[in-house]
Amino acid sequence: MLNEPRTAEGTPRGARDVDWSDGGLGVKAAQAFTGLSRTRLYEAMAAGELIWCNAGGAVRGKRLIARRSLVEFLGRATRRMT
Repeated sequence: MLNEPRTAEGTPRGARDVDWSDGGLGVKAAQAFTGLSRTRLYEAMAAGELIWCNAGGAVRGKRLIARRSLVEFLGRATRRMT
């Protein structure tokens, strides 16, 4: 299943509208970058809290998460904790 990139609010956003200037990270790299578990990252992607896309084929493709999306996600989580 192909996924359309989504905003933090969960509304669909076209691939051209997504800011990928900071690059994207695979799930393993995102784990190392954030300290979050793989499960939590996949939950956040499913909930539309992270902007991501499939790179490569639909069957063997790799999920890439926008680095800026990860930083914003961590910022929101930090603000909720304070």
